[in-house]
Amino acid sequence: MEDTKVIVIGLDGADYRIIDPLIKKGRLPNLKRLIEQGAKYVLESTVPPITPIAWTSAITGKNAGKHGIFDFTKPPLHTYHPELISSNQRDAEAVWEILNREGYRTGILNIPYVTYPPEPVNGFMVAGIGTPSLKGVYTYPPELSEELRKRGYKISLEDKTRENRDLRIKEEKRLLRIQLDTMIYLMKKYPWDFLFTVFTITDSVPHIFWDCVDPNHPKYSQEKSDKYGKIFERIYTDVDAAIGKILEQVDLSNTYVIIMSDHGSCPLYKEFLVNNWLKKEGYLRLKEERLIKRAIKTVLMKLGFSKETLLKIAIQIGKEKWAYSLPSIVKKSVPSHEVRNWDIDWNKTKAWAHGCWGRIYLNLKNRQPNGKINEKDYHKLIKEITEKLYKITDPLTGKNLIKRVYTKDELYNGPHTENAADITIELENETIIPIETFRRGEIFSTPKKAGTHSKYGVLIITGPNIKKGVKPGTAKIIDILPTILYIFNIPLLTDFDGRPLKECFINQHPLRYITRKDFEKERIKKILRRMNTDGKRSCFTSKTSH
Repeated sequence: MEDTKVIVIGLDGADYRIIDPLIKKGRLPNLKRLIEQGAKYVLESTVPPITPIAWTSAITGKNAGKHGIFDFTKPPLHTYHPELISSNQRDAEAVWEILNREGYRTGILNIPYVTYPPEPVNGFMVAGIGTPSLKGVYTYPPELSEELRKRGYKISLEDKTRENRDLRIKEEKRLLRIQLDTMIYLMKKYPWDFLFTVFTITDSVPHIFWDCVDPNHPKYSQEKSDKYGKIFERIYTDVDAAIGKILEQVDLSNTYVIIMSDHGSCPLYKEFLVNNWLKKEGYLRLKEERLIKRAIKTVLMKLGFSKETLLKIAIQIGKEKWAYSLPSIVKKSVPSHEVRNWDIDWNKTKAWAHGCWGRIYLNLKNRQPNGKINEKDYHKLIKEITEKLYKITDPLTGKNLIKRVYTKDELYNGPHTENAADITIELENETIIPIETFRRGEIFSTPKKAGTHSKYGVLIITGPNIKKGVKPGTAKIIDILPTILYIFNIPLLTDFDGRPLKECFINQHPLRYITRKDFEKERIKKILRRMNTDGKRSCFTSKTSH
């Protein structure tokens, strides 16, 4: 398989419910051609379907219990204020590490949240969203950072674009052009066998503009529709053209192309405020404020002095990151319509929701700083909370809100399972999401964003040995890495959770599974055979794999 090449183009949040109608209108010729010439799968994301878990599962072929990434932040263990994640928390080999060990050259650009700090690779790596700043080193090799800075490279948009839709569209399209130009530049600059790049416009724009496209959205108006109703068509057309320009650079006779998303996209109608519900049920308690302190906060908020007002001003002047980086003592002194972690009375709290999808953690002794729950009461409390969750009704339909309540052991397996949330909620209605945000009021609220993530995304595979025009059904995001290794005829490690999608291949070769010990022996043999024949390829130290 020495001449084989693979390109993965990630379309963050891409959804067939947007793509298929546009293909019928003739607006996406490149995606149409790829589907006709290859295999079209529905791609099942992770539970919950959020970016850091999903992309990490795609690049490792493993569930979060093995790779250790559960959210945008580290698990709240021995702290109630966990830090943001980085690639240092990933505890499983990524696709580029395995390919580099086999002697293949890799190029990685803009995979969100799982590539900073950048890792040494045989090729290049440019970190994605989650990179704190472009002023430092965000690439491998390190000197590439300055080179890209001079070329005007950007990872994400300025904060000030959030409140201005016209500016947002303009800047999103400019960011897409910058990242496309960078991808093509790097493809020509570095020799490669495998490329993986991600465009995020297909996620960020729907988050903001679903209320302009969906007539059933609570915030929909004819005025919005008249102005922005074709925004999805505009951005997907641009992305389709970008795909076409990338494919112009390659020889498709020996190149496999994988188009994938980390999750889908859908409108967001309501938010289920999990912490509000936990407070209502008596599992979470707030600190008692002295009367004079509460009165001062009330007066300040009536005068417009609140966290929300100050943050809005910071966004408008492009200083949102600065506002979030203020010391805790400053943040605590500013009144807010939302309840923050430091407002919770941890000595009287049994459970609280943390993270992007409002997952529930018990305030467990010997795990949390002010743990209240004994291990002997753990399963009893899990059962009690679960039974109450199943009784909540959907305010939009009057039917049950909850589709499934998972314990950590039902979702994950592996050495990091113990760090996962104790309860994860999956809702029946994808237009409602559970969130950790703790606002003063009811357990349901009108969301700030117009769109959210759905569980099912996009997967299209084409290549010289791929069946044409087939629709094999549903694949899982953990199947991506094993399928890539299958293309390169590399043995699959026995601890992968995903499987190679060999049913879409014309000529199928036997699967080869290998233990970690045998994998190391085979790797050394290949290095010895290649040492004097290919100076361009080298072997890199990889992360510990479980």
